[in-house]
Amino acid sequence: MYNVAVVEDEARDAEILGEVLDRYSKEVGEYFQVKYFNDGLSFLYNYKAVYDIVFMDIKMPHISGLETAKILRKTDPNVVLIFVSNHSKYAISAFGVNAFDYILKPLFYNSFKQTLLRALKYLASMGPRVFLPTSDGYVGFKVSDINYIDVQGHYRFYHTTHAVYKSYGNLKDIEGVLPFGFFYKCHRGCLVNLRNVTSVEGDCLVLGEDKLHVSRARIKEFVDLLQRH
Repeated sequence: MYNVAVVEDEARDAEILGEVLDRYSKEVGEYFQVKYFNDGLSFLYNYKAVYDIVFMDIKMPHISGLETAKILRKTDPNVVLIFVSNHSKYAISAFGVNAFDYILKPLFYNSFKQTLLRALKYLASMGPRVFLPTSDGYVGFKVSDINYIDVQGHYRFYHTTHAVYKSYGNLKDIEGVLPFGFFYKCHRGCLVNLRNVTSVEGDCLVLGEDKLHVSRARIKEFVDLLQRH
């Protein structure tokens, strides 16, 4: 499953995008969870980097697609951004914000399908993904983006490279869906992605600005595991 955002002020154009995504889904067997925004401001409000692909119009009220993309790139430089526009004159500017592609309206399914195939192939090259429950529903995470997962009280927290996500539950609920060989328990209430550990300081694993305590009895085991990764 892929998380998709459609940022489009014209209701019919947004509907058409949803229709071609649905057609592709039925043909190929991929599933898209699509969220719609009718302007750039609503899309950027409380933005979280949970999308795999963003389809965005250029000419919109309040703030243009290009200006929206410039702000987006400050918080999410990696999301696949595909502009869908009536105007070809903005194409060069679009690639200045690292657009993956630029599609002209009206949409034609066969050419759209080729763009989507390339986008999904690119996403697959970025490594494994996992879908986890959060307070905002199920979210698809790149495994490489998750630094660690811990439990505080009755809640589980996913600490990623860009934000922290919250969910009700314990570690046992999700251990079975996490890919093998990435996550290890540094203590009872915390799973750490060893591939994101940058160093070991005493009995602490360092992941960016965070330090996770490991019992002294297990620190050698973790150092050995890190050397294998």
